[in-house]
Amino acid sequence: MQQSHEELQEFENEYDIMAGEKNEKYRELRQKEIQIDEFVQNFDAKKLEIDFEIEKHHLEVVRLLQLISLNCTASTGYDTVNASSVDESSLEMAANPEELQNLHVRLQEELIDLEEAKKRLITEMESMHKRENEIEEEK
Repeated sequence: MQQSHEELQEFENEYDIMAGEKNEKYRELRQKEIQIDEFVQNFDAKKLEIDFEIEKHHLEVVRLLQLISLNCTASTGYDTVNASSVDESSLEMAANPEELQNLHVRLQEELIDLEEAKKRLITEMESMHKRENEIEEEK
């Protein structure tokens, strides 16, 4: 009788342990299910948000590449006259403050590029005058 009582007690302990493990596993699976449901519910909104961010970064990359191209062209010193592509229609189209700020930054960058090109041309002109004077002195 004592032995059967001990076996019954041991069986109950094992049952409690197994039930606890099953219960814990159920809670983990239930939590994963909730997370998956939240992901599915928020997927479309998140996708739109990420697409918007990608488009914004895409436009910024294009703008920077255009500035780099402009700077490369301007650095040769030959195309500095046409460096600015801003006219009155561009100013009229820039209705919001962000566009005006971007236009302002672009104009500042172009002004800096033009000043650098002017300095290069002045230096080149001075060296040409020196060379011209040297040639005249040699004659």
